[in-house]
Amino acid sequence: MSDSSESTDSEDTFHDAPCDPTEREDSEFPCSSCEHNEAGRADEKTEKEPEEDPLQDIEKELEALELSQSPEEKEVRLSQSLSLKEKGNQFFRDELLPDALECYSAALRLCPTSHPRERAILFNNRAATLAKMERLDVAITDCSRSLVLHPSYVKPLLRRAQLLEKQDKLNEALEDYKKVLELAPAEENALRAHAIGYYSTSIKSNND
Repeated sequence: MSDSSESTDSEDTFHDAPCDPTEREDSEFPCSSCEHNEAGRADEKTEKEPEEDPLQDIEKELEALELSQSPEEKEVRLSQSLSLKEKGNQFFRDELLPDALECYSAALRLCPTSHPRERAILFNNRAATLAKMERLDVAITDCSRSLVLHPSYVKPLLRRAQLLEKQDKLNEALEDYKKVLELAPAEENALRAHAIGYYSTSIKSNND
């Protein structure tokens, strides 16, 4: 059975700043302390700021924009967003993840707020792409946005559970897995809830 969290959605037309380049160490002038290098790298990781999301306020921005748009204009924007979504799906299948991400983000800037289901799909697809790019925090955020728009949508719920588990947030992951079991009892991946629940309870008991 394929993992539903590793796919984007196309049904019904239903789914960065670059790192600073590191300096090359000059072999003629090596650092006298390996521990110093390791400590510096640890500090860099600790001081890393949370990733900014350019779509953070997209819903409010769209609502304000749509006040001056006619129904016809909104339909044109919907059509454009669906076209971008299909392009994003193809890029995703071809493992061209930055291109897929760009398409889904552009589609979310166009898709009218009066189409919450389509917007939920786009957020889910963007989350799938971000997860594959190991940008887990933003991926989790997009899963949550998708669920706000479509609360019974299993794919982003399952994906969020798996990403939370990957971050060792077992209690939060367990709650999502339980909801998946309620919505889709036959979902094989959701059976992990039982194992996670047992493991989480064991940790709590040991810590007490």
